[in-house]
Amino acid sequence: MKRCLALAMLFFYIYPILFVGIPVSTRLLYSFIAIILVLYGICCKSSVLAKEYLPVLSILFFIFSLSCLSIFINGTSDFEFIKYPVSIIAILFSAYALVRIFEMMDIPCNFNYIAKLFVSVVFTQCVVAVLMFVIPSFYELMTSMQVISIDEAEKMSSLSEMRIIGFGSQYFGAGITNGLALIILAYLIRVGEYDSTMLKASAMFLFIFAVGIGMARTTFIGFGIALLLLLPCSGLLKFNLALFKRNVMLLLSVSALMSLAFISVYILFPKTIASLTPLFNFALEMFLNYFESGSLTTESTSQLATMYIFPTNIYTYFIGDGLYTVDSGLYYMGTDVGYLRLLFYFGVFGILSFITLQVLMLLTSTQGVPHGNTLFIVILLYILILNFKGFADLASVLALFFTVSVFDKKYSYSEINH
Repeated sequence: MKRCLALAMLFFYIYPILFVGIPVSTRLLYSFIAIILVLYGICCKSSVLAKEYLPVLSILFFIFSLSCLSIFINGTSDFEFIKYPVSIIAILFSAYALVRIFEMMDIPCNFNYIAKLFVSVVFTQCVVAVLMFVIPSFYELMTSMQVISIDEAEKMSSLSEMRIIGFGSQYFGAGITNGLALIILAYLIRVGEYDSTMLKASAMFLFIFAVGIGMARTTFIGFGIALLLLLPCSGLLKFNLALFKRNVMLLLSVSALMSLAFISVYILFPKTIASLTPLFNFALEMFLNYFESGSLTTESTSQLATMYIFPTNIYTYFIGDGLYTVDSGLYYMGTDVGYLRLLFYFGVFGILSFITLQVLMLLTSTQGVPHGNTLFIVILLYILILNFKGFADLASVLALFFTVSVFDKKYSYSEINH
């Protein structure tokens, strides 16, 4: 029962839903709870700012200052990255509240347990998303509960037959989260967390991947990096028999589940296969194009290639143009590439400060966990690759693991001193 409650609470942190009738998102509600907890701690003289927060707050202050400088010099009024540090601080408060509540519920607050809970949350989202895809009335119910603009609702409705729409999770953002879940699940398999339940892990991996590419093909990036984690090597070219055995079990389980699922759907629901054709065409477009024309591309990647537009003014590289979007709401300079959007807003130093923020939280999150260095490298690689496609910010998930790590160190230190 406690795990189910923790799962639900984490769900609304990972997927901040803005419900009808509630003025703020579910994640922001956690921030308000955190403020109360912090004030109570100050009154009781038990709240102390952990030293791990200082580098993060410092880089957020630098981002804020650089953003102010950029819009002042360029004479613009785009406050996107002036608001960003405030947003990250609110997310850190939310993560703090969630971890404190878990602690009160006697939920284990260590990396591996929260990682398994995170994977379960993404799996749950995938189940809900599939139900929304196959049951139109359920889709209407779930979308009617959320505050969604008319334009966004029309866009979601027009795409609902060719791609899977989740509950507060869709498009590129959904692909980022699904891909990260595959990477973390692969890590948990690698360290032996699912040795006794490999079939369960295989089913989750396959399901998140299959539904994930139906939501956003960005999931393929996470899938590819997850496979790197599953290579049976302890180090560079050093074979690991235990990892090899786990991988064989995973491969056999996934193959069996894929075969069983396909045969079951084909026999029991033959008409369903035909209705899923638009979804298959979307999810597997690059492979279909490869077999038809020999080109491993999609409409999205072809469009992305036209978005690599670089500044012609040397000053843009130093201070940016102070613009993230234009008045019409479209991307400034017509580019959706993550690095270029940052470059045009506040220059190269802005890009470096953004990456530094991700690195700081990721580094703290993976310290002291088994194979932490490997996990740090693959998630950092994931972030760096994603930003060649769009603006990919993993701060909300990293803030959770960052907070878990801070709490874990705090109580480990307390136990040593007592």
